[in-house]
Order: sequence, then structure tokens, then C-alpha cells
Amino acid sequence: MLWTFVMVYLVGWIIASAGVFAAGNRLCEPGMPPSYRLILSVAAGFIWPLLVVGAVELSSVAVYSSAEHFAAMKGPDSPFSQVDAEQTYGVVTPLR
Repeated sequence: MLWTFVMVYLVGWIIASAGVFAAGNRLCEPGMPPSYRLILSVAAGFIWPLLVVGAVELSSVAVYSSAEHFAAMKGPDSPFSQVDAEQTYGVVTPLR
């Protein structure tokens, strides 16, 4: 069982490092040495479980923001409470 967790972590490390390196090649400033990008990619791959947790949290914030926006737009017939709709009317912008 421990072997399975170690292998999943290592495979995730490799995949995350490759993804971050590819994104770094595309988005980096000109003149940045490739060795620096590689070191940062390996470091980001090392903490890949935190990247997954961050992505899940970002998606939950996006869903909540969209729900509040739709509640504010629908008015009193919304399944959300009127107090929430009044507090967020015109303030919440969906993250799409």
C-alpha cells in the first residue's frame, strides 16, 4: 500500500513538472536560462498535491461566485435567500 502511494506521488511529480516546464517555456520572459526554468519546474512538481488542492479551491470559488451572481439576477424567486441576493447584487462577478 505504501508502495502505491509512493508511485502515485512520483508519477504526479513527473507529470506536474513536465506541465509546469511546458507552461514556463511558453510564458517566461526572454533571456531566462532553461536551467532556472527546470529547477522551478521540479520544485513545483515536488509540491504537486498543493497545486491540486489549489485548483479544487479555485473551482469551488468559481462555482460559488456564479451561483451568487445568478441568485442576484433572478430575484425573489431564486432558491437562495433574499438576504444573500440583496447583499451581493452587483458586487459578485462570475469567474468565467
